[in-house]
Amino acid sequence: MNELAAGFPFEALFGTTPNVCLFVKNRAGRFVWGNAFLVELCGAATLDEIVGKTDFDFFPRDLALDYRREDETVVATGTPIVDRPWLVCNANKTIDWFLSNKWPLRGRTRRGEANEAAPILGVVGAMRNYRRFDKTAPEQNNDLRDVVDFMLSNYERKIETRELAELAFLSTSQFERRFRAVFRMTPSRFLAEIRLRASARLLTSTDLTLAQIASRAGFFDQSHFGKAFRAEYGTTPKKYRAAYGTRRCESDADGAKE
Repeated sequence: MNELAAGFPFEALFGTTPNVCLFVKNRAGRFVWGNAFLVELCGAATLDEIVGKTDFDFFPRDLALDYRREDETVVATGTPIVDRPWLVCNANKTIDWFLSNKWPLRGRTRRGEANEAAPILGVVGAMRNYRRFDKTAPEQNNDLRDVVDFMLSNYERKIETRELAELAFLSTSQFERRFRAVFRMTPSRFLAEIRLRASARLLTSTDLTLAQIASRAGFFDQSHFGKAFRAEYGTTPKKYRAAYGTRRCESDADGAKE
């Protein structure tokens, strides 16, 4: 990994990319490279303060565990993760919503081998903060940006697909096809991801009851919340809170919607 990092012009190619946090980690989850946005996000002065360290050195334990679990999945499967909504703790301890993308970082192939046969050395990631993203920049999902902003700001209430389609000025069927093409998941799954990240944060940063968290995160009831949470995290909300509860980031998920 060190050989790759030294020989690949990450800084020249990506170091000044605006409004996007870019990073490279090795298989152990240690940062190998990051751009200026990552340095800012971690509350560091220089990249040297980040290289060799992990998410656990900069972010709340509950969030860092999620980031690490996701990295391990990309390394183990070789499958990229595209536009997954994540809660991220800023250097000033506030919480923001990001869309996270991660790809496997492969080493050199032997002569005659397909790229998929090359060893996976780590992950390359790119995260966009919706409150800092340049809305004038042309990109494929411009027509869905207002839809995603609406979902991030209103996930605590019932949201119909028809309502989202109207925001995009599309029919329901057109909207569902467009959304799936851009985000590689259905609108309902995307909304479920947002609610799960928000509920995990509420579990670890507030004293709200499970019923209150279920309501605030947009689940039908506490039973629905418990089943969805266990399917995603492999444990119950109560056990998750007991294991990862922390006050390191004082702002709860509602701070991301301000």
